Amino acid sequence: MIKLIVAHDKNMLIGNGNVMPWHIKEELQFFRKETLNQNLLMGRTTFEGIGKVLTNRTTYVLTSNKSYQVADENVVVINDVKELFDKFKNSEDILFIAGGKKIYEQFYLYADELIISTIEDEFVGDTYLTNIDLTKYKQYNEQNCNKFTIRRYSKYFV
Repeated sequence: MIKLIVAHDKNMLIGNGNVMPWHIKEELQFFRKETLNQNLLMGRTTFEGIGKVLTNRTTYVLTSNKSYQVADENVVVINDVKELFDKFKNSEDILFIAGGKKIYEQFYLYADELIISTIEDEFVGDTYLTNIDLTKYKQYNEQNCNKFTIRRYSKYFV
């Protein structure tokens, strides 16, 4: 199964200089709980912006740099997503599409489920989600938290 997980502010802001523009402990805990012992796909700049390898997860880092390497057994560098998506598409194992902007906008339609946290505030940054079309998805759950709301969407089949 493929899922997308993202947090944005009320203006669709997701980043500032390759890092998140906010630090909301409860939202970070939600991300950790949701992705623990799972697989993550992220772009190289997002991976580097995190500043560390996320524990108890396998991270697939997508980059066009064929010589890019990460010396950690929990990180797999890839240059193409086709095999990765084929591996997870009809699997019980979960692959989370976890950013950044180009990864989200290029691959969101491969996701069976979208998990979108909307931070109920405005922040300063330079990276906004602009090309996510939810018409192919149907919201099936909403969870209100202290400073954010989590909405879950499943692929909508007509």
